[in-house]
Amino acid sequence: MSADALLQLRAVSCDRAPASVRELTVSIGQGGFHLLAGESDAGHELALRLLGLLDTPDAGKVFVADTPASELPEDSRAQFRDRHLGFVFTAPFLLP
Repeated sequence: MSADALLQLRAVSCDRAPASVRELTVSIGQGGFHLLAGESDAGHELALRLLGLLDTPDAGKVFVADTPASELPEDSRAQFRDRHLGFVFTAPFLLP
């Protein structure tokens, strides 16, 4: 894993019907553009929820800089999203 990573998932697994993520490891630096895509129910939206600190994994660790996300209070996670992340979900509940 990169020492200068802004966000890291290390061996993250999460099971939320109808999708799951198994042993996902990813390191994201500042200023990049990343795309997750896949078939319906492939787990990409769940992976985005984990990367956006909106969901917690069943196993593995999520790090913001070098701090475990589980140690950050919700307001700090919200500030991190506000300042560093932008993502678009395809879920229909986001539109009126």
